[in-house]
Amino acid sequence: MKVLGLKVIGHDTGAAIVDDSDGVVKLMAISEERLNRVKHTTKFPIFAIGTCLEQAGIGIDDLDAIVFNHRRNVYKLQTFFDFKSEFDSSRYDSYIGKSFKWPDKKVHIINHHDCHGASAYFCSPFDKATILVVDASGNEGESQSIYAAEGSDFNLLDRSYKRGIGALYEAVTNNILGFKGTGSAGKTMGLSAYGGKYSENDLSNKLQAVRSGIDLNYNHILDETDTEFLLKTEVKICDNKQDILNSIYSRVAFDIQKEAERQMLYLVNLAWEMNPCENLCIAGGVGLNCVANEKIKRYSKFKNIWIQPASDDSGIPLGAALYGYNKILKSSSRYRMKSAAIGFSYTKVEIQNLLDRFNINYIEITNKELADKISKGDIVGWFTGSSEYGPRALGFRSILCDPRKIENKDILNKRVKHREIFRPFAPVVKLDKANRFFDVNDTSPFMLFAKNVIEEVKTQIPAVVHFDGTARIQTVDKNDNSLLYDLLDEFEKITNVPVLLNTSFNDNQEPIVESPLDALICFYTTELDGLYLQGYYVKKEDNVDILDKLKNYKKSLLIQNKYDFINKYCYIED
Repeated sequence: MKVLGLKVIGHDTGAAIVDDSDGVVKLMAISEERLNRVKHTTKFPIFAIGTCLEQAGIGIDDLDAIVFNHRRNVYKLQTFFDFKSEFDSSRYDSYIGKSFKWPDKKVHIINHHDCHGASAYFCSPFDKATILVVDASGNEGESQSIYAAEGSDFNLLDRSYKRGIGALYEAVTNNILGFKGTGSAGKTMGLSAYGGKYSENDLSNKLQAVRSGIDLNYNHILDETDTEFLLKTEVKICDNKQDILNSIYSRVAFDIQKEAERQMLYLVNLAWEMNPCENLCIAGGVGLNCVANEKIKRYSKFKNIWIQPASDDSGIPLGAALYGYNKILKSSSRYRMKSAAIGFSYTKVEIQNLLDRFNINYIEITNKELADKISKGDIVGWFTGSSEYGPRALGFRSILCDPRKIENKDILNKRVKHREIFRPFAPVVKLDKANRFFDVNDTSPFMLFAKNVIEEVKTQIPAVVHFDGTARIQTVDKNDNSLLYDLLDEFEKITNVPVLLNTSFNDNQEPIVESPLDALICFYTTELDGLYLQGYYVKKEDNVDILDKLKNYKKSLLIQNKYDFINKYCYIED
């Protein structure tokens, strides 16, 4: 069976395909932003659809089902794609959605939270689990959902339509701290570490829910408009980022983070009461809060916890595809997600041809040689294997540097990332050496838990220790990512430290790089020292023309690919 999962409306659109035609359940997924190069894009995912179908070697007629989440109680396909009111907008490339060759009888439009829940459970290692979904708002205004799952099915136990902790966290992030735009909640989480030293203020007690079962009521502080969540407060938005670390704003970040931890633990305990089970699955945007996740792991009654690495809306297509495969088509086969690298890969021949096309000098390099360069201060772009799915770089599209020098945080920010100074950088560590540096006794392959750094080694890896003494770690097992593990091993042989600083391969305002061409453009746009491309190594050289040439080539490819996909998958009027 072959199922296409989509997110076609709203931010973070994308596509995913489940395919078991050769007897093994395979999953391929990618966000549209990785291909059209617009961060948190709202565009109809024509690039993601076209590329997924081409990579799978199938057409629309070969699909057994197409599944995506609806918006605002619009269930019928013909109504959904009338594209009136909110849909009739260039923001969504509505003309593509309206003209797409939808096989009507194969299309299923389902609930937003059901997609989130499916993305967690059907990827997990569990055959039986409780599922918790928490985000700012689903398609019907839902904020929290709890499910019981067993085998190839899962069922809703309870759901809240009150504005919950996700909505409040978003409102504080946007309208007090001034971090605008999708995906900014992580900035609030990073800032919160600085606020605990300040006394409570007028908002501290107001940022607490009135609980009633699954409902978290914030009506005393939160208003909702058609487009955003607003706060009933006299505290003015931080419009000068030089003030963000002062007692007002960092304390607000601290308070909302503590509230998130309290309420997530409350919801997890409620989920246990509704469906006591050893296993818990989590998805929804709040599932990316690694500090709250660590509290859940430490203090909840669940023995095993699995969180979808694409917990935010980027994971909706994946969940939709798995919902269609397991729940609609009732397949008893399961996909087990051991790695987030379920995007596309590129051969060494493709990379070599690209480098030769633009006369870019390169050499072949070993991990030992690369580790030596990093140990001597080089900041390196790391491109290998299939691209990661979700918002975090997990060792396939990463920027790597030496964690032993605290100044590397500022150097990396100034030369490449251009982020806020209070935001931490994450460590990647060999799994078998992780407990030497971090308070960890299990795997953490998806960078979803904030672990305490062992006091005695903080001075050895200061560039990845946050202000509160924690680190959002990623553990690497040799069986799951042998190339990165080997690089860490070579770095350890040189430095006695099996840890590297790992951040996403992108500049601040762009998506994580997807293709070798994207990697080259980011490399020449920033002040990276070197670029590793699946065994090839490019050094920065004076070449004033190369960046414009690369950008123009990328622009021409985008135009041509969009034209080709529209002609192939849409009805074209004469």
